[in-house]
Amino acid sequence: MTGAVLDVAFHELRRDRPPVMLWAGLSLLRSLRLASVSVVLATSDPAEPALRSRHVAGICHLPPPGADERAVVEALVEGGRRLHEALGRRVPLFYGNDEQLSLVYDHREELARHYLLTLNERALGLALLEKDRFESLARLHRLPVPRSWPMGEEGARALAEASGPKVVKPRRKTHFEESALRRDVFSGRGKALVFRDGRELLAQLPPAHAGEVSVQDYVPGPDHLLLSFHGYADERGRVLAWFVGRKIRSFPAHTGESSFLELIHDDALVRLGLDVASRVGLRGIFKMDFKQDERDGTYYLLEINARFSLWSYLGAANGVNLPKVAYDHLVYGQAPEPAAYGTRYKWLKLALDWRAFRERRAAGQLTAGQWLRSVVLSPAVYHCFAWSDPLPLLAVWGRRASRLLRRWHVTGS
Repeated sequence: MTGAVLDVAFHELRRDRPPVMLWAGLSLLRSLRLASVSVVLATSDPAEPALRSRHVAGICHLPPPGADERAVVEALVEGGRRLHEALGRRVPLFYGNDEQLSLVYDHREELARHYLLTLNERALGLALLEKDRFESLARLHRLPVPRSWPMGEEGARALAEASGPKVVKPRRKTHFEESALRRDVFSGRGKALVFRDGRELLAQLPPAHAGEVSVQDYVPGPDHLLLSFHGYADERGRVLAWFVGRKIRSFPAHTGESSFLELIHDDALVRLGLDVASRVGLRGIFKMDFKQDERDGTYYLLEINARFSLWSYLGAANGVNLPKVAYDHLVYGQAPEPAAYGTRYKWLKLALDWRAFRERRAAGQLTAGQWLRSVVLSPAVYHCFAWSDPLPLLAVWGRRASRLLRRWHVTGS
């Protein structure tokens, strides 16, 4: 073991099969395990469930949440430097959220000295993180996005007369969870709000936050019309592998967090996704979110995320392991042979899906029997649990039990 930043048994690492520095959680960790790739987990959270996984080969200790960005960069650089020196080669850096991606873009040259990265050009990367820039990008490349409505004084007048449902989302993807915008506008209702029309939106949206949101026409349809195209592109923009996903349920419905997911085959969406990737010039990992209009079947592009996501595990379980594709490309310069994927396994976050079921049952959309059949009869991989790696879930349960005991103790006192 070595130092305060990096705890790794270097003698267990292989130069010909270097580990990934993983700045993400269990879904990506288990995808890499399926590819027999070692992981050094970068985290600032001592309660991170992935720390309890038997598949973690080492830990890169990051500064606590709220620490200066510079301190986080220095810890990542130091961890990468030690691995680089020990193995005589750079290692891949994988990341799992928008804040991490933004930091990587801001410090890409410094991080690239010790890490293998495939990133978009900075201007494109920022456009994928900010709604206003993405709307400009969409207009430039004629992407099939819903109509946008500006929120300035003139735009508000037009919006007040606009009929049809409108959806409101944060303008920036980063630092949303701890923001006043989330607390005052979106709290408990996902990352989007749907209003009956522009007039209702303007009446209910706090004016103080008008400049922090983007507004689009809402594409009508239930959750199962929320589709996604996932892929990995090399430095020349060739998409090396891909799959198509579909939401079964989310909570809250339409605008919330995914709770039950599946892969599907949709040739039309594959053609559209590949076309968008080519037009935009994507590099590295990506996920395109689409909504299919229930009225006429048109696909609308909602956003593009240039980072790994929880879908990685579901894709890997069904035969297309995008983290492995990224690893083999970065480490060995290899592209995979064309491969079909299956649709047998679904992805389930059971506690959240229970809440999704209760919401749909209250709306008369789902019975208890239908919900039970969907989660019991479907072979699945899970948000936290795995038979081969149970300790992360046991750690989560242990913390919950400890919190309950503390509450009972305080109440009893």
